[in-house]
Amino acid sequence: MLTLLQLIVRANKSRSKSQFFDAIDVELDTLRILVRLSMQLKFLSFKKYEVWSQYLVEIGKMHGGWIKSVKG
Repeated sequence: MLTLLQLIVRANKSRSKSQFFDAIDVELDTLRILVRLSMQLKFLSFKKYEVWSQYLVEIGKMHGGWIKSVKG
């Protein structure tokens, strides 16, 4: 999560934001996998997994909107 946050901050401060978009996408996918794995290994309850998943979906939507706004 910290790496994702750092990439978002760097992209926000950069003139060429699009160079960071692929890295943000990779980190977001990695975080999704780790959250799912944490639930499957019983480190997270199903309820907490649902909450985290909803947050990750929302972050993904914001990321997609950011990409569209920069390219369009």
